Amino acid sequence: MRYNEITDIDLIDEDWKKKALGGLTAAGIALGAGGIGSNIASSMMSNPDSIERSYDDGGAADLLNKIENGHYRAGKKANGTHQNYPDELLGLQGDELKDAFVHKVVPLIKQCNDDIKRERNHIIKISLKDHKTDEDMNFIKSEMKTYKVDNIKDLIKAVDIIPVPMALAQAGVESGWGTSRFAKEANALFGQKTVAKTNIKSQTDQYAVYDSFKESIASYMHNLNTHPAYEKFRDERYSMRRSGNGFNIKELVNTLLHYSTRGKDYVHQVKQIMSDNGFDSLG
Repeated sequence: MRYNEITDIDLIDEDWKKKALGGLTAAGIALGAGGIGSNIASSMMSNPDSIERSYDDGGAADLLNKIENGHYRAGKKANGTHQNYPDELLGLQGDELKDAFVHKVVPLIKQCNDDIKRERNHIIKISLKDHKTDEDMNFIKSEMKTYKVDNIKDLIKAVDIIPVPMALAQAGVESGWGTSRFAKEANALFGQKTVAKTNIKSQTDQYAVYDSFKESIASYMHNLNTHPAYEKFRDERYSMRRSGNGFNIKELVNTLLHYSTRGKDYVHQVKQIMSDNGFDSLG
């Protein structure tokens, strides 16, 4: 299965530092891009699928800060669900529930991926500049801190999308198509544990509370893009992007052995959910 929604060109190759003509160092990181070539840059800029909107400083970064700092509203509806839990999922079962969940969640996954695309494209555009401004360098340093990396290659490797079929299947598995206690009371679709004060407890652990499904999805994506347990996932995704042949999603799912204590059984279930429900065709 190939996922072809790849919206920019990976402009930084393995020996980009040696090729760079116009370097600028910040926090020990050289960011030159002179040797990459204007033809590659123009190819990225002309890609019709590329996110061409200017980077929104109030977008992805602020959302991640909000998630990490626990700025959530914990109000409940009369039925005990979180005040922002989608009413359209209540009282549904079987295929009707699944269809409603997919209809609700797919646009949110795409929105979160769009936020990441804008981040990624902005990083690449800065790397292509012969002369970086202080604003450029401060942005790069901030992104490196957010994504827990110390060089530009690893930053570009980390700031990338999560394929829709994979994210959707995991959300379905982890939340019972939005019916789990954690989904209903905390908008938590992926069972992410936390030590934050704002949490919802099980008998053995405590889980993050989110203000909306979208915040849960953004947190899940940030987790895959930063946590050491998913380094192999990021490496495989990076290699697939560089190949130009699209993302092989089932191979990416194979790297998620540490996502669940169920290991291989969990990986098999996610792939089976994708296949059985026709998620392969979702863009």
